[in-house]
Amino acid sequence: MESESQTTAQSRGLTVNEAWSLLLAARDIVDSTQKVSPCGLSHGQEVEGQVAVCDITDSACLLRIDNERVWSDCTSLPSDAQALLDLYLPFLNPGKNNSTVIGHIGQSLDAQIATHTGDAFFVTGPENRKHLHCMRALAHAVIVGVETVVADNPQLTTRDVVGEHPVRVVLDPSSRMPEDAGMLRDKSAPTWVIQGSDAEQGDSVDENITRICLPLKNGRMQMRDVLSALAEKGASRIFVEGGGLTVSGMLTENCLDYFQLAAAPVFVGTGRSSVRFPTVMSMNEALRPPYSLYRMGADVLWNFDLRDVDASESGIASRKSFDASLDDLPAIERLF
Repeated sequence: MESESQTTAQSRGLTVNEAWSLLLAARDIVDSTQKVSPCGLSHGQEVEGQVAVCDITDSACLLRIDNERVWSDCTSLPSDAQALLDLYLPFLNPGKNNSTVIGHIGQSLDAQIATHTGDAFFVTGPENRKHLHCMRALAHAVIVGVETVVADNPQLTTRDVVGEHPVRVVLDPSSRMPEDAGMLRDKSAPTWVIQGSDAEQGDSVDENITRICLPLKNGRMQMRDVLSALAEKGASRIFVEGGGLTVSGMLTENCLDYFQLAAAPVFVGTGRSSVRFPTVMSMNEALRPPYSLYRMGADVLWNFDLRDVDASESGIASRKSFDASLDDLPAIERLF
């Protein structure tokens, strides 16, 4: 039998936009203070369309946060609104070392993120690209490698959705950041450039640019050092948007809580490869993390839960932590 809150939410037909407003309110609460008291969020009670803070026992409560700063939903919602919360709400909860790091790659069916010339406009469709804007709006910082800046000159803003711009972080170990890069010129959001401590330091274009120097190991930037540097500046909710080398580095150093892979129904042929994992000798050693599956227009997004997975090791030992969840994977379902 449905509870009163379930009946209320479903009879109102909570829309996707209303569910998004709940997520933004939840983000603001968790970011407002270091100590959070248990409370809930309702929608459209006092004023239609307005999110309100409520007691967690209130029948209208849709989301609640506990003493551990963990958000959860209180009721069953219409399927599209529920899917939105299922995908985005975990980003607001603390992960490894009290931070939450999510990586994303958009690729073709033959695992390419761009053509051999570097053309990536666009691999995935508009629905997945709007998803990227949603992830940015919930993040403190969005990370890309300098190769992505050179190839795509991205803005990394939330211009397609309601929500604040994150800090834009570029990993540039060899100081290759183009001086005419758009994000170095505009002031829509802060831009941090992380460089190797031995690299020649460029001049900041304006006061909107912050340069951070980190030591390199064998000429490579250590992703854990990157995340530590961001945490020192108060950025603990991190979205790693690209490219393939940057996301692969985060994966193999076990820095990701979740990894999102969006596959588009297109074949590129020889191009620029997607993520890379440590080599295994047999399929028995391959990583098979638990996941949830989402349709985004013509694209399909796998949201892999890596919180209990060690992607830096291969073999049976690295599978023990998630073998038990394999039986819980979704049954085969026709999405289209």
